[in-house]
Amino acid sequence: MQKNVNEAVFFSLLQYLDTRPIRKLKPQDLECVFDDILNDDSKLEALLGYPDGEREQASGSFPRATLPIICGSHFVGDDVCGEARKEAEGLHEGGHFKSAGMGRPSERREDSGARGDELMWLNEASLDLFDLRGLKQIAHKIESVRRRLNSVHMRRRPANVPERASADNRPLDEEDGGPFSKSEIQLTRYPGGGSRYVRHLDASQSNNRLLTLIVYLNPDWQTKHGGELRALTESEQVDIPPLMDTFVLFRSDMIEHEVLPCYCERYAVSCWFHVHTDCISSGKDDVA
Repeated sequence: MQKNVNEAVFFSLLQYLDTRPIRKLKPQDLECVFDDILNDDSKLEALLGYPDGEREQASGSFPRATLPIICGSHFVGDDVCGEARKEAEGLHEGGHFKSAGMGRPSERREDSGARGDELMWLNEASLDLFDLRGLKQIAHKIESVRRRLNSVHMRRRPANVPERASADNRPLDEEDGGPFSKSEIQLTRYPGGGSRYVRHLDASQSNNRLLTLIVYLNPDWQTKHGGELRALTESEQVDIPPLMDTFVLFRSDMIEHEVLPCYCERYAVSCWFHVHTDCISSGKDDVA
């Protein structure tokens, strides 16, 4: 218990000492439509780290992004997110969530003071088993994002970086032949009562995460409810409200972030896009 208290106090002190200004986004700041972003090559290239449309090196590695975070609204629409929220509540009532942990799998520990959410992993089997139509539409949209990212990446691939091939050595098309090998999807619930998740990076030495995508499922969120995502860029701290159908897309290896204390139930779908190991930049060694 003492260790838990000390860890929570440490991260609170770290937050207090951060001198970067805090910018609190309002609903009108989130009018960017997701499909517009998805169809904008320049923004996706900046997110992947192609500031001049070229690679940093011809090694196939990802340079640092010039646009490491994008947020907006209209991911799939309020109706789909509303259906997904009801499904999430039903899964919680059915006891399908478990307490979240921290650290690598071999060192996993639970610390509700530092991380107070509950989670459920989603895949095709669970989506079909529980007939999760709303969540399934979100999962299908996420898969379209993965394919789109591969397509953008492949068009910028240097000539001396070979294409990936399928198991029978057939060249893969743009959408399947890129570096993004898979996505993992998690449904999260913060119960309120001040539950939070302290500052952290999603990428680490034990995973190949390059991009994080979060979609929020909270129809009646108000400022007093808390639970904003605080994203830390080089120049500022940005607080993003977890409004229904709001999305946040950012580099897992560059953007430290935290969930501020929640005072009501807060649901979200979180996704991580993984890349093949030979596509990870040498800068990954700096991830803590």
